[in-house]
Amino acid sequence: MFELINNPYLDQEIATIVVLFLYFILRVSSKKLVRKYATLNEVLEHRSNLVIKYIYLLLGILAFISIVIIWGVKKDQIFLFISS
Repeated sequence: MFELINNPYLDQEIATIVVLFLYFILRVSSKKLVRKYATLNEVLEHRSNLVIKYIYLLLGILAFISIVIIWGVKKDQIFLFISS
C-alpha cells in the first residue's frame, strides 16, 4: 500500500486515466448527438457516419497529444513512445 503512495509517476498515471475516461465519454456522447441531429434534420446516414468518423479521429488525436504532453515526451522520442 505504501509503494502506491511513493510512486513518482502517480500524477501522470491519474491524468492519463482521466484523459482516457474523458475520451470514451466524449466519444459516446458525440455519437449520440450526431445521430440525434441526423434523425431530426433527415440527413443521410452515410453523411452522419462520416461525421462520426471525423469526430473520432479528432478525439483520438487530441487524446494522444494530451497523453504525450502529460508524460513529457521529447520531440525526438515520439516515435519511440509510439512503438512502445
